[in-house]
Amino acid sequence: LEGEGRDDDPDTTAAPRLLLGGAQDAAAPPLVTTVLADPHHLQAAQTASATLANGQIGFVCLGGAAFDCQSGFARVPGAWVCGAGALVSSFRKIGEPADSWNASSPTDAAITESVGVASDGTWTWTYAGTSVFLGGKVSVRVSLDPKSGRILAARRVDPTGTTTYAFDYGLAFPALGVPG
Repeated sequence: LEGEGRDDDPDTTAAPRLLLGGAQDAAAPPLVTTVLADPHHLQAAQTASATLANGQIGFVCLGGAAFDCQSGFARVPGAWVCGAGALVSSFRKIGEPADSWNASSPTDAAITESVGVASDGTWTWTYAGTSVFLGGKVSVRVSLDPKSGRILAARRVDPTGTTTYAFDYGLAFPALGVPG
């Protein structure tokens, strides 16, 4: 952790490192589940990530390359951040997890972040921004365990409604093959 090296230091510069959390450990990558009527799953390891919807792979990011699997594994131009780095960047720039990120990815405006410490020692990272894409305010709360660095829960409110995210660190990253 950054800051002064204390587990209870609510310095917001530590939030990105906490969001990496267990994703830094290739043996325990998080599976992020969007809790909706039609669940989407985002699997993130250290340098790879993928999004699945209705059991179908929709997008893959491996080794700095992104592939749109809905278009026959078409490579998306540009250099991409995958895995844990994409998870952190997307939370901090658009307030939600994403499987890939690059310099031209759209970001929210008027972003503010803060970190607080609950009485049980859990950190709560809060995010607020204005989504040009959705035409309104976005707010996010992420609960983190400062000892393990793992995300415990996350919830987002935006003009489309409320989204709850669940995190599972016990699943192995699936073997993915991208046509070459």
